[in-house]
Amino acid sequence: MIHAATILVAALATSAAAADVFGPESLDLVREFEEWKASEVGQQAIESGFVPTIEANGRQEGAESEDAIQLERFQETKKIVEQLNKEHPEAEFSVHNPLRLLS
Repeated sequence: MIHAATILVAALATSAAAADVFGPESLDLVREFEEWKASEVGQQAIESGFVPTIEANGRQEGAESEDAIQLERFQETKKIVEQLNKEHPEAEFSVHNPLRLLS
């Protein structure tokens, strides 16, 4: 799994969209993303068509990789959930759902 994550990091490093993703926490983010995709909710998202593709985003092929698009959305949703949990301590928001990459 670590080898696959390292390859994904290397591939994403060449993407313009990955510029915002890569920092000290990038490998942890990629690992968390891979764990989510392998989880029950991640598999449900894939099976239900909730994981964006390049074609679904109307982007030209080769402009951004699907992994870069998905990782970018994964990171943004994580930030939103963290903010919602701060703003609404009486509620509990989670990133563990099949709709995570639809934002």
